[in-house]
Amino acid sequence: MPLSAARLSAALARRLAPVVPPPFRVRADGADVTVEHPAGWGFTSGVGSIMDAAASPEYDHSWAETGPWDEPTDGERAETAVRAVLNSLQDAVSEATGEPWPEAAPRRMAEYGARHDARALYFWYGSENAPVVAFAPMALADLTAAEE
Repeated sequence: MPLSAARLSAALARRLAPVVPPPFRVRADGADVTVEHPAGWGFTSGVGSIMDAAASPEYDHSWAETGPWDEPTDGERAETAVRAVLNSLQDAVSEATGEPWPEAAPRRMAEYGARHDARALYFWYGSENAPVVAFAPMALADLTAAEE
């Protein structure tokens, strides 16, 4: 059964909300993750659209451990969407505050990362082995679309 962009968005928003600095707020809105800021530094990331685009041969899959063009798995598509949201969130917070966020070392922004295995999707800021911010993994089984 395919992954649900709406379920991925909800799970991602629940994990991001506690770590974003105020006055940022994170919420899921269907298949989107929306980050709000009163001064306009927010954004909406179309998780479903990103997952769909990631299935295209034209999409940059250079980070993936696939060949030149192997159709991405649901896990790879979800990983692509999570990376995009982490990147956009980091940009928005850093632009709004004028400071690197999250900070890995003085004046150095932590890189974002994500990976998946057959069971779960893992993501973080910093290095996977020593994250600056680590998030609870998302079980892929919890992200599958409900049967109609």
